[in-house]
Amino acid sequence: FSVAISALFAKLWRINRIILASVTMRRVKVRVQDVAMPLVVLLVVNITVLLCWTLIDPLVYKRFEIDDASWNTYGRCVGSSNVSNTFLIILSVLNLVMLFLALFQAWKARKISDEFSETKIVGGALYGWLQLLIVGVPVALLISEDDTTARYFLFVALIFLVSMSMLLIIFVPLIVQTKRAQKKRNRRSSQESEGASAYYGQERESTAGRVPVVSALSTVQEESAAIPSV
Repeated sequence: FSVAISALFAKLWRINRIILASVTMRRVKVRVQDVAMPLVVLLVVNITVLLCWTLIDPLVYKRFEIDDASWNTYGRCVGSSNVSNTFLIILSVLNLVMLFLALFQAWKARKISDEFSETKIVGGALYGWLQLLIVGVPVALLISEDDTTARYFLFVALIFLVSMSMLLIIFVPLIVQTKRAQKKRNRRSSQESEGASAYYGQERESTAGRVPVVSALSTVQEESAAIPSV
């Protein structure tokens, strides 16, 4: 999630910077380091928080009884104190802030034409993620921890929808646009070849029509030269 969010943010930020510079007639240079910096910063922060979490309050796998039935249990990883909840909140806030920054960049790029970038497609994927989080997180908090089947189904569905929404919303329109552009190029090249063949055909016809005239003129010149002068 962090890698995808930072990559989309960097893409939108680069597009907005280039378009804004073109509007204000300023020359701007976007380097690879500038685009990769959001990804590096977010990854370093996430890894640092996870490392501190692992060192301070590592998660331990435990099994819990359901309705005080020793034969009916479920297992999950938990921390020994509330420190784990604190680190979880920190990670959530960091990634949500990055998500909102990416949404802001998508909102700024909403008027850019699709011919120059796919900002609308990326913005649609980001807004889809926001909707999934708005719906999924409250439902996850309302489901009891003992209802393991419902919680498992909800988490699996959220992970699947977040992943597939990025793949389907972003890559399917790009594939369709690529095929349409290829068809347009093929149609244009075929029209140009047909026009060129028609042009050369007309040239050959006009050349063939001029040959008898030239030969007739040469014949007349030869006959006039053969007549003796008086």
